[in-house]
Amino acid sequence: MPTPTDEALHSILAFVSGALSPVEFEQRLYHSVELESLLTQAVPPPDAHTGHTLYHFLIALDFKQPLHGVMLHDALQTFLSDRGIAFTSSDALLRELELIGKATPAWLGGAGVDPYLSSLLAQAPEAFNAAQRKGWLKQQILERFRFDKRPPRWIQSPAWPMGKEGPLVFLGQVAVENYFHDAAAAYVFHDPATGACETVVQMH
Repeated sequence: MPTPTDEALHSILAFVSGALSPVEFEQRLYHSVELESLLTQAVPPPDAHTGHTLYHFLIALDFKQPLHGVMLHDALQTFLSDRGIAFTSSDALLRELELIGKATPAWLGGAGVDPYLSSLLAQAPEAFNAAQRKGWLKQQILERFRFDKRPPRWIQSPAWPMGKEGPLVFLGQVAVENYFHDAAAAYVFHDPATGACETVVQMH
């Protein structure tokens, strides 16, 4: 009969090996007292900016974000290694993050759209190899992130807004030079599902 700690370790080992997705592991993390207890006894990664235990660091992550999935994977690998526990590691999450990065144009990338791109990538035909998946995702991005004439020329990091039914449509941008303390630009987006417009303002 497995002990509670055995069950908690099994969840960690299953995730690190690729048998559990980040979202599936998240469900266990929030509902397993044993898993919480085990991870609360461990310290967070040295470069962590949130949480005073490994458990608190992990629950601060967004498990739908590909980057955070890799951070979760790395932290749990370190947890196992520090305790001398043998494990099988999958690099699937890292490969997905790298593929999304290579397929995403400079005018789009950012944490706000990464979960959407990850869900898109999951719909690619299973028979596709990495190059085909990247090409497929590039095409999906061009079809779904629409713009009137040209994509936004962001002053800061890309910040394409998302609606409940997908990406908003970019209509255009206006330079704002004499209103704010710094030069700025207003980016206007339209939500076809609601008919509403949304404006994103960025400043130098």
